[in-house]
Amino acid sequence: MAVSFVHTAFKSIAVANMTVATTAANTLVAADESKRYKIVDCYLRAVGGDAVNGTLVTICAGAEVALSVAVAPVDDGVIVGIKHASATCTHLGHWSEGGTAIAIKMTGVTMTGPTTVDCCVSYLVEGAN
Repeated sequence: MAVSFVHTAFKSIAVANMTVATTAANTLVAADESKRYKIVDCYLRAVGGDAVNGTLVTICAGAEVALSVAVAPVDDGVIVGIKHASATCTHLGHWSEGGTAIAIKMTGVTMTGPTTVDCCVSYLVEGAN
């Protein structure tokens, strides 16, 4: 299967829509059975206030977590990317399974403070066009 050039997806997601499950509201790139994704870069940014609750925010392609950030450093307007001191990048550059979406998720206590979280992901696609 052919690998494409680098794609970029951006979405501003309401904090109320950030959950553990992948939903249409927290999906940046929709699942496609004929495609696999490899996240090569990503960042997030809180908008509307500093994050004062919550446990962990992740950007993932299926089960492959590209960026994991404890909520504490997610302050209003601060870009938290792969080189941020509190970021963990366990599966950055790994191919996801086919049929999985790229999404931003939150685990633990519901985040308070920001109204939305901006998320940007650069990724490769392998599969049918």
